Amino acid sequence: MIKKFFIVPILLFTLLNPLAAVAKPVIDEFENKSYNLSDIKRALILPIKIEESVSVPPSEAFFAESLAQHWDEIVANGALDALFVIKTPEQIVSADEFVKGAASSQPLSRDAILERAIELSPEYVDAIVSLTVTDAKYGVVSHDARTNWDVGIGVGWGGYYRHGGWGYGVFLPPPSTSPAWDQSFAIGAIKIEVREVKSKEHSLVYGLSVKDSVPGGALPYTPSLTKVVDALLDTAAAHLSKK
Repeated sequence: MIKKFFIVPILLFTLLNPLAAVAKPVIDEFENKSYNLSDIKRALILPIKIEESVSVPPSEAFFAESLAQHWDEIVANGALDALFVIKTPEQIVSADEFVKGAASSQPLSRDAILERAIELSPEYVDAIVSLTVTDAKYGVVSHDARTNWDVGIGVGWGGYYRHGGWGYGVFLPPPSTSPAWDQSFAIGAIKIEVREVKSKEHSLVYGLSVKDSVPGGALPYTPSLTKVVDALLDTAAAHLSKK
């Protein structure tokens, strides 16, 4: 007599390799209830600043220059025009020299122009807009070795002969092992501040911070810090354009 045997799996454990989730940048906002952002009509925009605590590796040789150029392009393309009329330090100093008829006898350095524009800002603008890179570094996450049961890949029915009869059952492929590995991350963060200039306190009217952690592959591959922070600038500009 031919008997049929069936193998019924009671419990299957499926362990998957860790996949890096592509998350959106984290955005945090502050709005001072004592002020109305729409009351600011003109603003002095400062050059991009990198906090002293940010230490960029030598492999990112033009980190500061690239970010400064990208931020200048964003401003020149009108990303902030919906909020207020933007004035550069050079425009403030030039306007003051024209109005007062007191041009400098010697060309001013960039730092001197910036310092002078900040001093003159209460006369020509309502606020100062600053952009600061607050974080830019690499991180590493260690992944343990894993045993992977690739259920659904190569699974099928098959016949077999046992104890004098034929039966049918599920055949699973053998498990595979993923070795331990280290994964790199590029971490970046920026903040934008809008401060009024009519009072001595220069109170914060509006603040925006954007941060992100972008996964790379197995070491030594890592994402570019320059590209990661560049993307944060674009995110911030897009967010501000909708205010």
